[in-house]
Amino acid sequence: MKRLLMAAVAVSLALLVFAACTPREDREEVARTPFTDALEHFPQYIDESGAHVPGSTFVFGIGSETPLFGFFGGAMWTTEAIDSDVAGFLGTASSLVGANEYRQITQDGVATFEIDRENLTITSTMQHQVFWHDGVELTMYDVLFGFEVLANPDYRGVRRNAEMRNIIGFNDVIDGYTDTISGITVSNNGRTLTIEMEDMSLGVLYFGLPLTPMPRHAFEGIPVADMPNSAPVMDANYIIGWGPFMIESITPGDAVVMVRNENFVFGAPYIERVRVERFDPDQAGLLMEAGHFDMVAFPAHLFGYHMDPTNFRFLSFPSVTYDYVAFRMGTFHWDEWEAVMDHDRLMVQLGSDFRRAMGYAVDPAEFGRIFQNGLRFAAGGMVPPNHPTLFNPDAPRITYNPELANQILDEAGFDQRDADGMRMFNGEPLTLQWAVAARALDEETFEFYSQAWARVGIRVELWGGRFHDLGYLWDVLDESLYRYDDYEHEIHIWSASWQVGFNPNQNESWGHMFWNASLYMTDEYQAILDRMGGEEAWDNMFGIFTDWQTYFYENVPAFPLTWGVSLIALNNRVANWDTRLENSPWQYHSHFGWQNIRLTTSDADRPRH
Repeated sequence: MKRLLMAAVAVSLALLVFAACTPREDREEVARTPFTDALEHFPQYIDESGAHVPGSTFVFGIGSETPLFGFFGGAMWTTEAIDSDVAGFLGTASSLVGANEYRQITQDGVATFEIDRENLTITSTMQHQVFWHDGVELTMYDVLFGFEVLANPDYRGVRRNAEMRNIIGFNDVIDGYTDTISGITVSNNGRTLTIEMEDMSLGVLYFGLPLTPMPRHAFEGIPVADMPNSAPVMDANYIIGWGPFMIESITPGDAVVMVRNENFVFGAPYIERVRVERFDPDQAGLLMEAGHFDMVAFPAHLFGYHMDPTNFRFLSFPSVTYDYVAFRMGTFHWDEWEAVMDHDRLMVQLGSDFRRAMGYAVDPAEFGRIFQNGLRFAAGGMVPPNHPTLFNPDAPRITYNPELANQILDEAGFDQRDADGMRMFNGEPLTLQWAVAARALDEETFEFYSQAWARVGIRVELWGGRFHDLGYLWDVLDESLYRYDDYEHEIHIWSASWQVGFNPNQNESWGHMFWNASLYMTDEYQAILDRMGGEEAWDNMFGIFTDWQTYFYENVPAFPLTWGVSLIALNNRVANWDTRLENSPWQYHSHFGWQNIRLTTSDADRPRH
């Protein structure tokens, strides 16, 4: 092992999230105080006195082994959080509507959002005058342009979803029959947008139609197929947003410098400049102690080394990220935009019992205790309970039980073993290939879980014999390629961390989306997804969500590993910060938005250990 084992310091956290997720009698009370118990271990916000020191630069650290991808000006093509963090400063990926603590749309953003279920319409009206960074006024024509890009047949990205396909005329554009989405109109001198729907799912309450504008004038004349690598997406001289900071320079892969937007709709920030730097996440604690950064997302595995900092403090929030293992069982057909099961794939042939046994064989709670200081713990389901009124802790789930794993495998016909004690399939030795991204705890992850599988007789090897850059792995998976010319074997297992969005509709995560890591799809599963995206969801989303959890347990396209509590480390000179969703600096309408954050010392006097 390349890192020392650390003692668990917060094991009890594993029990606390469940206390905040009771879905029945106390659902309304739970919704008012989600994750309360788990968050008592750390403060969620600070609000201190102290005048801002002019001329200071806020240094924001992004811990990542993977270079910044650089899609800072294109929300429609941003797939990774490291790019989204930069886009959050710029407002290039930001919705015009606000959000509350329940992850639902509110009316206190830049624009209103009025739903008429009876007439299947949504009306949004600008309630503030907003300007792009180049001084051009932002209008609802820019929101319409965003929808037109998403519907274009040449669009190849991640933001087209099931709710959009319910817009009247949206599919006609996808199919190439027209260039105009007939169900979207702009009126009131560009200040009002009206959307007419074929059907309206519950997802529209949770940013299923996010109203993210794209500057039409900046992309004028650029074919949609060429937009991902175009200047308005990747060139500092041409990227424009509407957020509190404007881009000044880019060091490809490593850093971005921004200056404040004097015309920001909610007021110019106190902070004049922001510098975003990528760094080795294993150095987060040392760099914070040295006073190099004002803020970083702090890795759980380092917390034991820095439990009592003197020049910075920890804030926490319930993580919306879960770790999972997925089994590759299909291909993604881009032209039809659908996941298709491939019954020739090994993980399909091995069957659901084999896949479920792999889940019972591993102990993610122990992994969290040993390597992540108890800040991550065994997951209770396939998504974290960030929608506590929907999550059902009583739904069946996989828990650590290696004896049961062995029993399941034997009874499923995998009782024949080779000379090394490893199980066989159809009379032949069985070896599974696991694609693991190069990131923090990569070696520990592979060794811990592969050894657990070996103890129940399942041999698992590292695909390609090494850890891979995350961008490379996504290239492989995005193209539905399971076998590159330089590797002999296909990928059988894929593991990653999934940052859950606002929309609880699992069509967006585990449906007909290329980032559905398993690409599992059956008629029965499709029926559950259809219910989740249909009329029934307005009154019975809890029941449908329970059915979805149960189906995942029974068929095991994937299984979860850990949930957790996320930490940020904040230098002592930052006077106010709030991690709670409705007050987050990423929510521009809030009291604790970037326009209100102050730095109480100069850069030279930034507190150090």
